[in-house]
Amino acid sequence: MNSIFATFIFLLSFFPHGDLHDQIAQLDKQVKAQPKLLSLRLRRGELLRLHGEFLRALKDYQFVQKLDPQQVAVHLLKGRLFLDMKRHDAAARELRLFLEKNPKSAEGLRFSAQNEVARSDFAKAVQFYQRLCAQGGGGRPGDILACSRAIVKRDKGSIPKAIAFLESQLLLRGSVFVIEIEALELEKQALRFDAALKRINRLAKGAKRQDLWSVRRAALYRSSGEPKLELSAWKKARKELLHLPQHVRRRPSVVSLQKKIDQEIARHIAK
Repeated sequence: MNSIFATFIFLLSFFPHGDLHDQIAQLDKQVKAQPKLLSLRLRRGELLRLHGEFLRALKDYQFVQKLDPQQVAVHLLKGRLFLDMKRHDAAARELRLFLEKNPKSAEGLRFSAQNEVARSDFAKAVQFYQRLCAQGGGGRPGDILACSRAIVKRDKGSIPKAIAFLESQLLLRGSVFVIEIEALELEKQALRFDAALKRINRLAKGAKRQDLWSVRRAALYRSSGEPKLELSAWKKARKELLHLPQHVRRRPSVVSLQKKIDQEIARHIAK
């Protein structure tokens, strides 16, 4: 098993540089010279998958399985391949076989969750994501967001459960911006405007760009139907933006933001 995972970890850490076509051509020559060196087949299979040559990749994986039926990691690679091919039943089968031997594999759980989302089985997707997030590493922030979104899609009225899940992850990890913003957006959807405002105010403390948080407050006040507070927030955002250093204000994104703020203020005054 150690050699299997050494090979697999190598594959996962292999980020192609340069042209995929050239790398595949080089591997074709190496495979021709050493046709039974399985690590070459696995590496070429991954590059072929990335290049969209799914059937050729599958042949490499099947060749490895034929010569070494105990190569458990191939089930994971085939599962990801079938996921890319949108053959979701086949992907689920391969990933299940892999997880039977490696139940704590982050990659196995992640690909399984993604496959269930693709099949619109959000209940199963949540189970896989929660298993992943419960691991020592806790999953990536993207896994946390994906789990939250799967919870929302799982059943009606589940936004509070998704917020609770995000809050549990924030307690474990500390404040993570993308998770905080995901929770903020869900609070707005759930009409929890007081909680959303409290979150904005907390996150804004010590921030260099206060204008961006004032813009978020303005958007929140619009959602909550408070036009006077919305206008006040837009004006505050404009004042904060005008106090930014000149080199910052010249940035295209800041110029665009100032234009948006001015338009919003003008819209309110015209009413």
